[in-house]
Amino acid sequence: MQTSSQPLPQLKRGAKDYQKPRSGDVIDQRFQIVGRPLGKGGMGTVYRVMDANGAEFAIKRLDPALREEKRFEKRFRLEYEAAADLKHPNITGYLDLFEAHGALHILMELVEGVNLRQLMKDQKVFPVGIAVGIGRALARALEHLHAHRVVHRDLKPENILLGLDGTIKLTDFGISRVEYAGITRTGTLLGTPRYMSPEQLAGKKGEEIGPESDIYSLGILMYELLTGKDPYRLRKKAEILEVINIRHNLTPRPLPNEIDEDLRKLIMMMLERDAQKRPSDARWIGQELGRWAESRKELKLSLCQYLERYGGAKGPARPMLAPKRKEDPLFRSEDATEVQGEELQHFEEPTGGRELLPAFLLALSCLLILWGFGLWSKRPGAKEHIPQSHKASVVGSPPPMRVAVQPAPQTLPSVRPGQAPSPVLKKSKRRRARQRKKLSAHKRRSRKNRRKRNKRRRRRRRGKRR
Repeated sequence: MQTSSQPLPQLKRGAKDYQKPRSGDVIDQRFQIVGRPLGKGGMGTVYRVMDANGAEFAIKRLDPALREEKRFEKRFRLEYEAAADLKHPNITGYLDLFEAHGALHILMELVEGVNLRQLMKDQKVFPVGIAVGIGRALARALEHLHAHRVVHRDLKPENILLGLDGTIKLTDFGISRVEYAGITRTGTLLGTPRYMSPEQLAGKKGEEIGPESDIYSLGILMYELLTGKDPYRLRKKAEILEVINIRHNLTPRPLPNEIDEDLRKLIMMMLERDAQKRPSDARWIGQELGRWAESRKELKLSLCQYLERYGGAKGPARPMLAPKRKEDPLFRSEDATEVQGEELQHFEEPTGGRELLPAFLLALSCLLILWGFGLWSKRPGAKEHIPQSHKASVVGSPPPMRVAVQPAPQTLPSVRPGQAPSPVLKKSKRRRARQRKKLSAHKRRSRKNRRKRNKRRRRRRRGKRR
């Protein structure tokens, strides 16, 4: 792979160069796009590609429409220059910068996994050992960056990749600042406001923003990993003016008491508003965090367990996909055999009885309708309807028999004239008479109470008038 950062020749761009690449397209006659884009940022789109040997990489493509403005192209080149010389296990490797089809491309190391933001959505609060272990790995990456005079300036969960094998990678150096090639002007805000340091929010020059800014972003990230909340309780989509107002008028909320006191002091020290009071040595931060972090082996095992839902271990290499729009002899398969149309007629796709499903559903619906009609005809109030034609066809048949419905037996015995009523009947009469008396007494009391209330109301009215 080429690692030179020399200026590339400017090619003539036509209408076809602005078409978005799709799965199967070949870039620079070396790499073939596989599947959908992995992500899209402010300046470009990241694709999964495969070379002729079957090795997979990631390619970041600058939108050709943005090349019309020189500042975007310059920033894209500076991103490669900032990361090309960085070789660290916790930093994504940048392999090559080339131009093809009227667009700039950066060839990068492919990390199979998800970013930290996706994991934080499922796991709101992390155990102390895992959260501090992630922070220690990022502190090591920042130590390597700062040793090469590079300030990331955009440390956030979206730019931290977690591999399915438990690796932690820091990526996206799109707005990083190299000391010898700063292009940020005063008053320009670059980055995510939620994780920006106070000096970044103040719009200072790039030269005035040092390693302390990355330490501040790391402190906010660790606060969220331990508590699941922002230290200033900011909304997820807070505007820049709201962030500036809160950062300059409020102090971060203290961490829970369940966390070790020394660890709380260290994180609150990283969140100091004044950059001079904030630690600037990422190596010292990593050593201090090692007191509470899990070992590297245990951290990898824990992250693999968290990431099992997203895939698991990487399987065998997938076969090369055939190009859809562009044919290149480099990606043609020599052993491919063509199947003639006559041979395809002998192969029929097994249906598994799917063609009988409509008929089965129709028969089932007919049976349900008949069953429902039978239940409706046998309901208690239904009358049997005999057609007139049927009655006329039957001559000399005896009329249908009518069955008299016997009344239900009375619970009380009937009293004949001249016979004394039974004791049961006397008791029921006395009970009904008592109930009538109680009801009449209740009515009389209610009328009496109503008259009293009316008298009291009249007296109150007369007193008010006087």
